[in-house]
Amino acid sequence: MSFLSLKDLLPRSVRAAGISDKVQAAQVIEACRRALRELLPPAAARLVEPLYVRDSVLTVSAASPAAAQELRFREAQLISRCSELSPIPVVRLRYQLRQGDDPT
Repeated sequence: MSFLSLKDLLPRSVRAAGISDKVQAAQVIEACRRALRELLPPAAARLVEPLYVRDSVLTVSAASPAAAQELRFREAQLISRCSELSPIPVVRLRYQLRQGDDPT
């Protein structure tokens, strides 16, 4: 009996289960979460959260107007880094201000 490595088994299982798109979306979100932590000051990074990707547009929530402004200042860097780290490119950021959550 031969054994398959997880590296070979997981992609097949994901495809067979029909969840490839969901797994890929989760990978993009995690890659963008990492990029946000790398590129934003710690105070701003704690106030933003990548929500979802649709048509290569990443939607990010911000808990304050200052955090949203920080995203705008670093948009080009964030798009570039997210695209480097994720399985699909991110071409644009969309910002969403969370209501009633402004810690400033």
